[in-house]
Amino acid sequence: SRGGSLASVGSIDQNRQILAWAQLKGLQGSRIWLGGSDLMDESVWRWISDLSYTSWTNWDDGQPDDGSNREHCMVLHVYNGRWGDKECSDNLAGFACQGIAPPSPPYAPYFHP
Repeated sequence: SRGGSLASVGSIDQNRQILAWAQLKGLQGSRIWLGGSDLMDESVWRWISDLSYTSWTNWDDGQPDDGSNREHCMVLHVYNGRWGDKECSDNLAGFACQGIAPPSPPYAPYFHP
């Protein structure tokens, strides 16, 4: 109802902004969803918001590894700021979104990247 999509990350600064937000929310040691996927074409990572290719990446060591040939969605490891791939149906601590309208009062203000 407020629009938006999972976040596309195009630079170290954007990655740091999302990481800082996740840490502020107390998600250290967790993983959160980002808006990247290789579901359309294996090992070709795109941002789901506009299907553009990922030009800047921040994969963790050994990632993406497509574990069991089922990991097609991108996550941010909040504990180190690097990315990994997970099964799209996994239940994670949260997600980073972009293009979301702020909530209407009486909701508390919030920060989103």
